[in-house]
Amino acid sequence: MANKVEICNIALAMLGHSPIQATDETSQEAVAANTFYDITFDALLEFAPWNCATKVATLAELSEETSDEYDYCYGYPTDCLRALQIVNTVDETPIPFEVLLQSGGQARMIVTDEEDAILRYVCDIETEALLPPSFVNA
Repeated sequence: MANKVEICNIALAMLGHSPIQATDETSQEAVAANTFYDITFDALLEFAPWNCATKVATLAELSEETSDEYDYCYGYPTDCLRALQIVNTVDETPIPFEVLLQSGGQARMIVTDEEDAILRYVCDIETEALLPPSFVNA
């Protein structure tokens, strides 16, 4: 599986630039790789529900938050890049939910009518070794 330097070198090669040996080099290529890698990596993860970055977790209820439209407010998982769905354990019917800002405006929350909600989401992963070749190529 690819590592950060190998992924950067694939991108640099596609752009017609020289490869790097490490991301802490002072070369123009390494500086560009460091500038764009993290944001591009997260944006690509967020773009699609990649199997390598999809997670399911039971949400923690926020007792201090309320919603005018929904019965329950839950904390947004810290590693969540994109909420995909509230898992319906009974049937395939989609369960409505929204991602909103908490009342202080400093954190996100998930609101829904589902008690003990379970969220399927795209998570932020740190290990490039988990990435399939199709992700690395993208």
